[in-house]
Amino acid sequence: MVVIKRYKRSHPTGGISHYSIRHRFGRVYQVFHDDPYIGISQPYEFDYRVLSGHFGDLVSAEAELRRMYPDIENDI
Repeated sequence: MVVIKRYKRSHPTGGISHYSIRHRFGRVYQVFHDDPYIGISQPYEFDYRVLSGHFGDLVSAEAELRRMYPDIENDI
């Protein structure tokens, strides 16, 4: 997988979550929550969580992410 675009989302309590759209080698795109387990002392197998199914293009994947989190911002 290759990260194509990164995003961030501020929480009302002051934290920030990070998200990304990744291009899988099967020519599909998926939306990921990049740091869902921050602050949890338990080890996890992965440091990310898949949030979507497969999309045929970046525009559709980004539209789904913005539908789920309208307040998301591009992360530079």
